[in-house]
Amino acid sequence: MSQTRDYLKRLARLDTGELTVLRSLAGRPLSDRLHGFDLFTGMWWPLRQRSPRTPRREPSWVVAKLWATYGRQLPFADASDVHPPGVAALLGSIQPRDENERGPFRHRVQGMLACNVRGVERPLRWALDSIAAVHHGRPLDWVGLLTDLSKWDEPGTEFAASDIRIRWAREYLAATRHPATG
Repeated sequence: MSQTRDYLKRLARLDTGELTVLRSLAGRPLSDRLHGFDLFTGMWWPLRQRSPRTPRREPSWVVAKLWATYGRQLPFADASDVHPPGVAALLGSIQPRDENERGPFRHRVQGMLACNVRGVERPLRWALDSIAAVHHGRPLDWVGLLTDLSKWDEPGTEFAASDIRIRWAREYLAATRHPATG
């Protein structure tokens, strides 16, 4: 099992109280002074000790807080979901048809793609709110999300990071041409 999938499975096993703690930390940077610090490090650190291929700490923190809010609305894709949709494709599938609404929507997507990993949580919250409103209950590619965020602005990988953002833009635009059904 990949370290990313293992981490996400740990998130999926959290109880309601633990999810509430993580939800309450939305928008907060990781700090050892936070009430949920031990909860997060208890899931992430053992995996990191086992393998350096564990997703980076900052993206794992962002995804933990997003999972706490959206994991039940947009569940973890199981093994039967060969290619679960990612955030960009799902956003493209719900892009407003009305021209007056489409411009601001696309602007928000572009803003999300321009963020660094520390600033992407808020735009991702908007994205997942928007997606959940239309695709509630549909699996999301959480593995892909965490994998991409782990490379989003990793030092020394400028080309890989821009490739990820370009791929997201292409997935978004492709989905606007061929919207998925709920």
